Amino acid sequence: MEWINLQCHVRYFTTSNKNADPQDNELSFDGLQCSRETGVVLTFNESENITVVEQRFALVLLSSVKSSPPKYTIVCLADDVQYFNMFSRERSDGFGVAWHGPVTGVAVYLQAIRRCLQVWDQKWTEVLDNIDNTVKIQVRFFIVLRNSYANSFSNF
Repeated sequence: MEWINLQCHVRYFTTSNKNADPQDNELSFDGLQCSRETGVVLTFNESENITVVEQRFALVLLSSVKSSPPKYTIVCLADDVQYFNMFSRERSDGFGVAWHGPVTGVAVYLQAIRRCLQVWDQKWTEVLDNIDNTVKIQVRFFIVLRNSYANSFSNF
């Protein structure tokens, strides 16, 4: 029997409690604790500083190529518990993927990646919104500033 192995690894950042210590990487549950990057986006008001924490997820597929029906296993490793509920039996029964013959496992795997990327999109958007709400500078400010800067040197 022939097998294929596909892997997808994604690294992204989320915001955490604004008052959290970026050096405090302790997880509040038992299990494998991985070292992750943390940092602080500094603002003019120290109480509004934004702590940014790295998170990761990995999806792995092992699938038969020529067996009928196809045999496949998908494993998800993730830092965020939001991923765990995504793959419960009730929510992941084939992800609504129709029978695709020997590549059914690949089709289900691609649906799993799509679901994980939706969580990534939500988390990354939260980071950008958090920074945007804290900084409160609009793009048009830079355009006006650039134009006034250019005009002040146009006489030289």
